[in-house]
Amino acid sequence: MNIRSILFTFLLLSSSYTFGMDSVATPDTLSLNKGDVQEAIECARQLLYLYPPETHKIYGLGNTPAFLIEICKILDTQHPKHFEHIAFSGSWWFCDVGPNELDREEAYTPSFEQIKCYRSYLTTIGLDPKTLSMQDKRIVIVDLVDTGGSMKSFLEIFKNWADEIGVTKEIEEILSLYIFDPLFDPWVRVRTTEQPAFILNWPTLDFRKEKLCNFIKTCNKAQQEDRLVCNFCYSVWPTTNPAQFIHSEKVNKTLGYIKATL
Repeated sequence: MNIRSILFTFLLLSSSYTFGMDSVATPDTLSLNKGDVQEAIECARQLLYLYPPETHKIYGLGNTPAFLIEICKILDTQHPKHFEHIAFSGSWWFCDVGPNELDREEAYTPSFEQIKCYRSYLTTIGLDPKTLSMQDKRIVIVDLVDTGGSMKSFLEIFKNWADEIGVTKEIEEILSLYIFDPLFDPWVRVRTTEQPAFILNWPTLDFRKEKLCNFIKTCNKAQQEDRLVCNFCYSVWPTTNPAQFIHSEKVNKTLGYIKATL
């Protein structure tokens, strides 16, 4: 082997070793980059600082922010009820009509019976408007958005329910959104909380960084069985219980890896 071949082999092995040191790409874990994991841990610390357990409860909307919520649990073992996942998938609001507006597609909209089933589920996790309106703690919903359609779809269900029982004002006073916007889209706030309007507290977002978005996207590229929160679109609301969803051992080992990096 000549010196050029030896040098090439050395560089190839070195680059492979470096990649291996920088990622969690083993068969029994999700392929997470270490830098992305550290970014997510810092973001979780920021959430805990902004929304302490004495005064707030943090919910992650769907599977997208689920690993971030689990990191919060790892960091704050003293307050397990401080964090909760909301099973929610899909959307019936789509960005088809312009950059500042979402269009409601009736063909993809849940029926009244399906919405009743989803309301029953929200009640089981303490997210029914009547209960929330009588408590002191503020509610924070965390998500990473693209167009904002899924968040708007969820908020529509929530707002209509609050309107029906006459507690919209009370809900507006205690509900906040913490949104990660990977596209830095200036219209996402307008699309998500207006038309119909829903007055919400909108905190400054300090952690809309690319690494965090990479972390969340990597977690959500996993197979269905590697989700933390079940796929819960409106078609299965009457037949599926999210509490019965069991994620894979790969998820457990990935969480174990994250915990070991603290």
